[in-house]
Amino acid sequence: MWKRVPEDRKLNQSEITQIGKSTSHLSEIIVLACSMLNWTQEELSFRSDVSTTTISRIKNNKTNPRLNTISKLAEAFGCPVSMLLGISREISNISEILKNYRKKHALTQKKLAQRVGMSLSTIKYYEKGVCNARLYSPHLKSCKNSVV
Repeated sequence: MWKRVPEDRKLNQSEITQIGKSTSHLSEIIVLACSMLNWTQEELSFRSDVSTTTISRIKNNKTNPRLNTISKLAEAFGCPVSMLLGISREISNISEILKNYRKKHALTQKKLAQRVGMSLSTIKYYEKGVCNARLYSPHLKSCKNSVV
């Protein structure tokens, strides 16, 4: 039986930075964050409103959690969603990179999607900062390299 920690502690900026430098794998990030906060899996479940089964499956790399689940975990830890997604500072500004590239080349989102071979909805998600799938895609390297 677990005992709920009475204090409502969250990760501080130093801990968030330390985790960000250590790993980009969600399962490892969760283990590190829980360790820093001295939380059990049950405590994380209670604080995040994510089932212990789901947390266990994430920690064991048996599932790809939905963004909603990741958002709940981030809120419980007091950290940005981007940290849990393993997005580095350089990559977290992908929306700025795409917007600057489009502006520099006078492209609409649709034209950019056609140029890099991606769907329009994916470009929209990137620019909103919602999506991180395939950030290292060779399609986007041309955008990044020409803006940076």
